[in-house]
Amino acid sequence: MEACLVELLRQALGDLQPQPLVRAKPATGAASPWAGWQVSLLSLPVLLGGAPIPPRAVWLRAQHWAEPGGGRRVGLVWAAGRKLSNPVSMREYHRRSLGAEDLPRLVDGLLNLGCKPVLLQFGPDQVMGSAWRQAGVESLADDADFAATAELVAGLDLVITVDTAMAHLVGAMQRQGWLLLPFSAAPRWLRGRDDTPWYPGLRLFRQSVPGEWGLVVEQVLGELARHFG
Repeated sequence: MEACLVELLRQALGDLQPQPLVRAKPATGAASPWAGWQVSLLSLPVLLGGAPIPPRAVWLRAQHWAEPGGGRRVGLVWAAGRKLSNPVSMREYHRRSLGAEDLPRLVDGLLNLGCKPVLLQFGPDQVMGSAWRQAGVESLADDADFAATAELVAGLDLVITVDTAMAHLVGAMQRQGWLLLPFSAAPRWLRGRDDTPWYPGLRLFRQSVPGEWGLVVEQVLGELARHFG
């Protein structure tokens, strides 16, 4: 698996017996010394008893994770994985990510509601949040892996994210998350519904017009006003 996931899975699967070996995938062309059974990360839910899906399922646990403090700390992720190596992944990146004018509207709306934004964006797209980081807004460390991210997420009251890995982390931890979806969302999010059977803690907000995030941001801010009202 990706190196940034290794520590998170080690913590989450630490109680299993026999304890699984969790390791990063080898570099391209490198020989693998492991001769035992190997399991794909995507096969873990069913192998761990996740089918059928139990109510209020918590896929990831760690004893040291904090509980939300009861305030208004809201995590934000505004860009999907930046995979620009081919036209398909590039299209998905742009389709799922907020535009340059939508993020300020969302952050300013949070601040006006008395919320405390926490910037959780990974990778090069962190630069869109530079002005807020310089102003002292809390943010994810540049070198954070998913274990460090989970510790930060565990102390938040809500996470608002586009369709990227953060949605699955928040959902698997059974934390409150609001997921912003493009007009033609991935099949896993089904159609015409604002919830998902995979992660009961997630609420879905969908584009009603292809490529139009402004209406979604407006809806989210309206719901936030009621949520924290």
